[in-house]
Amino acid sequence: MRAGWNENTLRWMYDASTYTGFHRNLAALLRPHVHSGGTLCDLGCGPGFIDFELAGDVSHITCIDQNEPVLAFLKNRAAALGHSNLTTVCRDANVLCGEWDTIMSNFYGNALQACAWLPHARDRVVLVLADSASPSFGDSHPRKHNTLVRAVGALEQANIRFHVQRTTLEYGQPFASMQDVDTFARVYGTSAEDCFLYTNIQETGRTDFPFYLPQPKPLGIVTILRSENSL
Repeated sequence: MRAGWNENTLRWMYDASTYTGFHRNLAALLRPHVHSGGTLCDLGCGPGFIDFELAGDVSHITCIDQNEPVLAFLKNRAAALGHSNLTTVCRDANVLCGEWDTIMSNFYGNALQACAWLPHARDRVVLVLADSASPSFGDSHPRKHNTLVRAVGALEQANIRFHVQRTTLEYGQPFASMQDVDTFARVYGTSAEDCFLYTNIQETGRTDFPFYLPQPKPLGIVTILRSENSL
């Protein structure tokens, strides 16, 4: 994550997920691609919002990330929600030990990493990737590198068989106050000079989140089945 995980960034992501239903909607798309009732490994899991949505569909989820504070958040949130089948592991996702029915990564990793993960997947590897290189918060930000187009090209070059599903989900950012907007702008480097946030912000009429920054998120789900690829 560009700004790093802290109290503000975790809160903003939680608010965005809850307000837009992004992870609930993404989970609905992912369920047909995840081995039902099997084991799942989420690589680069972050705060685990997608794992909370999928916890009832699988027997166990191993959540792997290198950031200890974000894993602590995930563990505490899972306990609060009553999800006892989630285990957190603080480790580099490229150093895998073990096997799972499904290995998944959401906006983390690339096609070459997916090829290295495939031997650890009994059934499949599932990647969720941005379907656009455009920055999320204005042109002053770096363009996305690990995109669907790059992944498709790399997998084709490596002679890996795969399946792609494309869609767009809303994943904008709600704000509790204009002060919250200003804090967000400072953290993400969206200055008043480039005006992206300030010119796109909308008033919602709500008391809890009176301001909202719309953000359609084009994405692709890449599924690599082990049965279709020789190792």
